[in-house]
Amino acid sequence: PEGWRPTGLDREFYLGLMEAIVRPAAAWVDERGAVIDPVVGTEHAQSSPRFASPGAILLAFGRIPDLRETVFRAMDHSCRQLAETHQPSADFWMRELATAYMALEPIADAADLDRWRAWLRAVEPEKAYRDARPDGRGLELLHNWAVYGSAGEFLREAAGLAPDAFLSGARFFEK
Repeated sequence: PEGWRPTGLDREFYLGLMEAIVRPAAAWVDERGAVIDPVVGTEHAQSSPRFASPGAILLAFGRIPDLRETVFRAMDHSCRQLAETHQPSADFWMRELATAYMALEPIADAADLDRWRAWLRAVEPEKAYRDARPDGRGLELLHNWAVYGSAGEFLREAAGLAPDAFLSGARFFEK
């Protein structure tokens, strides 16, 4: 558009912002890999996958090597929780975890990748997500839950993690 000028803000600027948030939050990750809110004393909503994702991106760009074990622990916890338990805000988890998986794929060992892949492939959106019912009802509302869930499923497929199941990957997005 007319008058547009670059801001001069580059990748390093944004990675620096991410690191300024991830470093203090690393202290809130417990032995299981859950991010524990320091005020309320419990894991809240999607805080663990939302720590794992920027942490993974930072690792992929050669930052925070000292927090690798913490990020991997959060990734384990988040992937396992999404696959094996009912999470009230699961619709927001897959986008974070598929992004983290893609960022960690070049730097994690095969055992870690196999474990994360198995958990992420096990997620059934129509059972896990609030707005992914087999009859499609609710998706027409297009509020942030459905939109975020579809973005997560699109990324899961892009990462090669989508199972052949109803409403996974692009099928969720198209529905």
